[in-house]
Amino acid sequence: MSESLYINEQQPSNDHLDTDFRVLVLIQNKETSTTKNDGKNTTTDISVEQADMKGKLLEGIHTFTGINKFFDEFDRKIAYPNEGSLKYDVGSDGFIVIVVERDQLRKEVGDFIDDYLKNVTKESSENGDADNDEESEDDLSLLPAKRPRK
Repeated sequence: MSESLYINEQQPSNDHLDTDFRVLVLIQNKETSTTKNDGKNTTTDISVEQADMKGKLLEGIHTFTGINKFFDEFDRKIAYPNEGSLKYDVGSDGFIVIVVERDQLRKEVGDFIDDYLKNVTKESSENGDADNDEESEDDLSLLPAKRPRK
């Protein structure tokens, strides 16, 4: 399989991420969510059980190019096929919130992330990347993790 060159004209000159990206996947329960429209914006309040507050750290993705590749694959395999049942927002602080309508879709998102990160870690170790020595966590704090500069 030949490697394709990934080009994005909006890449910063320093492609390295200062923080690890974290993902939180939430289920939007139709009975407990409320939508407000103030004429300018529409907002939806989502009721979340404490047990649903598990997140994932996108370990092994250390560049903006890597995050763009992750979302290209995520869009192709998860977001587009489930359009209307899934929304996501990526914050400038590296915090990603994905809101889904069904528990099964939440599991699909989690499985996709796990599989993608396994492949990234596998590719990195095959290429001799020694930057993946951190332990994996399933239950994360919601603050962005700072990676020490080399």
